[in-house]
Amino acid sequence: MKSSLAILLAAAFSSATAPPALGSTPPTALQLRTEAYRSLSKLHVAAPQTARLGHQAYAVAVFPTVRGFGFMVGAEAGNGVLFMGQNAMDYYKMHIVAGGLTFGWRSYGLALYFMTQDAFDRFIKNKGTEASLGGWVSLDTQEFSAHKSKPHFQKDVIKYIYNEEGMMFHLGPQLTRVTEAALSR
Repeated sequence: MKSSLAILLAAAFSSATAPPALGSTPPTALQLRTEAYRSLSKLHVAAPQTARLGHQAYAVAVFPTVRGFGFMVGAEAGNGVLFMGQNAMDYYKMHIVAGGLTFGWRSYGLALYFMTQDAFDRFIKNKGTEASLGGWVSLDTQEFSAHKSKPHFQKDVIKYIYNEEGMMFHLGPQLTRVTEAALSR
């Protein structure tokens, strides 16, 4: 039973982290920065309250495309850029592994607004690791949704999920890990 769970987890993780097309290469720093800036600009136009948050935030991490797949266990992954003002400061990879009852697929954009330097410092110190227990349902809504981040990040980080496509259901534990990405310039 444990070996079949490990195989399912590996399959879900590889599906979520695989490039979109066979033979495609990871984005360069310039490509990711351009995509993230364009994505954030569209979010700020479509949801004006995010533009206000962007001006007030100490830093903003933008993951323009996060893709996930789940069947019993799930995995999601995406690349992102950390902006301080208009400047891209660093590049990140995000991986999410979910256990329990999980099924479906989805693609979405994610913006994390670090409202204080302390919130940003906690994120860096914890290496972007967040564990949570709970559930959610994701439907193909194409709406912008906002909610406070999980208790690990506390109230001074605001998470926006946008451009959601697909359908995914999750009930159980979830681990999120954000690490620095080494991208070609």
